[in-house]
Amino acid sequence: LTISIMEALWATILFSGFALEVIIRLTKKVLVLAVAGVLSSLAYAEPSVTLYGTADGGLVYQHVKNTGEKGTDTLALESGINDTTKWGLKGSEDLGNGTKVSFKLENGYNLDDGTLGNNNRLFGREAQVNISGNLGTLAFGRMGAIGSSAGTFDLTQYYAESFDGGDWSTFGMTMTDRYDNMLTYQTPSYGGFQATLQYSFKNDSKEDGDEGHSSANRFAGIGLTYEVGKLQTVFSYEWLDRSNLASNVNTKDGHIVSLGGNYDFGTFKLFALAKYVTGVDSFASFDNTELGDVSFSSTGSVLHNHGMKGYNLHVGSIVPIAGGDLTLGAYYADGKLTDTAASDSAASSSADLSYIGVAVKYAYHLSKRTDLYVGADFSQAKASSIKFEGADEGSLKYRTTSVYSGMTHYF
Repeated sequence: LTISIMEALWATILFSGFALEVIIRLTKKVLVLAVAGVLSSLAYAEPSVTLYGTADGGLVYQHVKNTGEKGTDTLALESGINDTTKWGLKGSEDLGNGTKVSFKLENGYNLDDGTLGNNNRLFGREAQVNISGNLGTLAFGRMGAIGSSAGTFDLTQYYAESFDGGDWSTFGMTMTDRYDNMLTYQTPSYGGFQATLQYSFKNDSKEDGDEGHSSANRFAGIGLTYEVGKLQTVFSYEWLDRSNLASNVNTKDGHIVSLGGNYDFGTFKLFALAKYVTGVDSFASFDNTELGDVSFSSTGSVLHNHGMKGYNLHVGSIVPIAGGDLTLGAYYADGKLTDTAASDSAASSSADLSYIGVAVKYAYHLSKRTDLYVGADFSQAKASSIKFEGADEGSLKYRTTSVYSGMTHYF
């Protein structure tokens, strides 16, 4: 066939137009993909901030009977019965390659009167920044110790205690606290194992003593957790430097060793926890400087104060039932206050200590963010064979019964 010059020219123009259109369409697709990639990258790195919190309040009836005193009955509106009343800010920025920077600022407040909690600190519950990645998490700031039942790194009580910090007035365990100037490192999980290490250079910045020096009260702890299937276990060791108790006091360091865990049977979750404590300032509901009307530091500077020692036991359960959770717990503690004297020549002051407590609570999940709850607890703390500077002071017994009901809203 013979093709004229005009036909050939026209075919060339059509082909060129078609090729140009293909090129334009491909270019558009490339540009769209490129822009989408850039936007996706920007969104990936976009920092996020979340406001969260808990509003909890209710009525509590309480009967208290102490040795030598008339029993008292109170009915009051209280805050933080079922859960701690708090609000906070948390956020993170993804830096890519599995690395993320996060922060958490958490405030405790009282719902019944609107006042600040945690000794009037704005972010007394937690104030920390951390960086996390393939090598684990490193956090700096004020935060709860692994045995404190508080905050991001709550391990001992979270894994092994059904109430995660006791039920209102009943809690027969010795715990650590939130501490300032804290450094925390948590490893990634390896085969279900994870380690958490903590050190506070100075537990409370408002106290005397130099940060990072033996003149300040300090803290160190290590927690080891293991999770496999429906089993969660925890072991922790915590060290308490009590140097700042007083400048002229001969003290011993505090030590808390804990072992426990939980197992989810499906129809219920079972918890168990055991602790051995020595050289601590509090034991169950007792303080090592005062037992009721007997003050172990009333005659002057205590030159020997070796704290309290003993063991704590807990068993508990959480049972999902009728659209809510039934939580049960029992506590037992047995220990001593020893080696306390007002001078080198004075006779020691001492006491035998015991504690029993039982608690039950039912929280009905009215919605995903609101619970209605009712509960009751009973505890008895007893100090016997009390001797103050060698003199026999007899024994003391404290009994507390509480019944409560209220509402919790999470936001």
